[in-house]
Amino acid sequence: MDVASATATAPEATVEPDLHPQVRIGQYSDPGPKLHNQDALAMQIPEGPLLRTKGIVAALADGLSSAGAAREAAESCVLGFINDYYATPALWSVPRSAQRVLEALNRWLCRQTMAGESHLCTLSLLILRSRTAHLFQVGDSRIWRLRNERLECLTRDHSRIIGDNRQVLTRVMGGDTRLDVDYSSSDLQVGDVFLLTSDG
Repeated sequence: MDVASATATAPEATVEPDLHPQVRIGQYSDPGPKLHNQDALAMQIPEGPLLRTKGIVAALADGLSSAGAAREAAESCVLGFINDYYATPALWSVPRSAQRVLEALNRWLCRQTMAGESHLCTLSLLILRSRTAHLFQVGDSRIWRLRNERLECLTRDHSRIIGDNRQVLTRVMGGDTRLDVDYSSSDLQVGDVFLLTSDG
């Protein structure tokens, strides 16, 4: 099972196949025509009990170009989420753990924005635990799944068109003290390929 389109692969996790997904992961990021890359991505395959209780995490954030601290916001989101998610109580479910961490991260970003430069970014999270894929979405980064040669976008963009065909985001991390996160889950199948993408 692939987690992301890869230019490099990491060693497969040694886990029991009937309890945990076995994955190959990889990542690639390019600023394109921009001078600075404002994307941040991180993945974690934990060892021991955390693999059973919390699963495998892939996180992608894209800093808003209009924000003064876009790159810092994106990096804080992906690294902060992974660090704090694995520190949540073992008995908490994946949705409860992720939601609590996302709310705390959002409050921190809002405080940074009120104190000075804007800390705004999108955030897409894929968590694979047992035989389930959990998806969390804020903004317009996307999570895709390739299954049986069919590519499907599993998330919806939080954006709208205004004025002269200009697209604006309606939800971002750090944009409002009240965080509205899209959540969905689906069963895993052998051979599923998940791809997290941004327009950055």
